[in-house]
Amino acid sequence: MGATSIHVQAVKPGSEIHNFREKELDYVRPELSHLNESWVGDSISHRLESAKQRYLDTVGQKMQAKAAPIREGVIVIKQETTMQELQQFATVCKERFGIEAFQIHIHKDEGYMNAKQWTPNLHAHVVFDWTQPNGKSVRLSRDDMAELQTIASETLGMERGVSSDRKHLSAMQYKTECAKEQLQELSNDISSALDKHKDVQNQLLQLQKELRSIETKKNVQKLISKASEKFAAAMHRQAGIYRTDDAFHIESGRTDSILFAHFSPSFVAPSNEPSGMGMIISSRGRDGSMGLQAWGVIFFVVFTETIGSHSPM
Repeated sequence: MGATSIHVQAVKPGSEIHNFREKELDYVRPELSHLNESWVGDSISHRLESAKQRYLDTVGQKMQAKAAPIREGVIVIKQETTMQELQQFATVCKERFGIEAFQIHIHKDEGYMNAKQWTPNLHAHVVFDWTQPNGKSVRLSRDDMAELQTIASETLGMERGVSSDRKHLSAMQYKTECAKEQLQELSNDISSALDKHKDVQNQLLQLQKELRSIETKKNVQKLISKASEKFAAAMHRQAGIYRTDDAFHIESGRTDSILFAHFSPSFVAPSNEPSGMGMIISSRGRDGSMGLQAWGVIFFVVFTETIGSHSPM
């Protein structure tokens, strides 16, 4: 059960234009206007002239400009509120205070759109003749106005609200309040988006690091693959392979290559070989097989050459 309340003020010149939707409003959804209802017993202009004439007849002078013989109450309703319930509210008001409602307008097409959904501003406009038979204004005390709130809640079957409720605000004030809420929500959304952006940036940096690591591994694999190709090429196309009575001898077909291996039962690489090559390489030699250590050295040399060819100058 929603809460209801009513806010009463002097009727404005454009009241009927607003109530009958004779002007386009940016806080109104036209596709919902068919849900609105109106009951009209008299026009504002005619009822105002009647009140002024009665006052003149009684007092003998014109009604003061600041007088408010016609007043409009904006009452909060729920989706299920009917015109009959509002007319019952009007009947009780006349019986209790002598104020007569001659127009009632139910509006279900007003509201505002926030970042998430449409928030409706369900309300009704009750236009009162706030005068006595003699044309003078009806005077209601604070207690009377409080009782008016109670009558509204009882006749509409809703909880009683309070007079300070923001839903009592005029259409423009209500729109301003809604705009402030939307601005705050937008500010919160921006703050949340910035936080998410930072998280995305951190994730992106981490992915970039992982990508670089993967690329590095791929490059190493490519280098190994190229070194293997060079090694195979050296063995099959460039190397001269022959054996003597006491040694198995392999050397590069190029004079500028460092690929060199000589196998004998006991062989020491020449001291002028590149650093790391001055080592003893053993092999059975005579049976035509090449020792595992020799192949490893040859591959190491080719791989070293391959890396060197990919190094920046």
